[in-house]
Amino acid sequence: MKSKIKLLHASETASADKQSDGRMGSIDAEILPINGRDAKRYRNNCIGNMTFQEAADLAGEVGPHVVIPGHWDMFADNSGDPYAFADYVDAKYAGNITCIIPEVMNRIVIQKQ
Repeated sequence: MKSKIKLLHASETASADKQSDGRMGSIDAEILPINGRDAKRYRNNCIGNMTFQEAADLAGEVGPHVVIPGHWDMFADNSGDPYAFADYVDAKYAGNITCIIPEVMNRIVIQKQ
């Protein structure tokens, strides 16, 4: 019998304030937006989401086994770098969190730890 995992999909999120307060319990995997905020986005009326560093640090606070970058390849003018995100997660949280960069039409299998 396969075990169910608890997945947090943060979707459109610019602030991590309420997401790491422990009310959600243990999270096995997170999908976090990494396309950030900056002056160009603000000038184009795009509020944006967390930066890749903010997303990685939220993952570090919540402590999932797996983190997946989101919102990095949806729109040409509002993208992020999933490899910079993965490198930051690896540098800061090495051994604690696995970063998976999804590929189009490839399945991701996450097993409960």
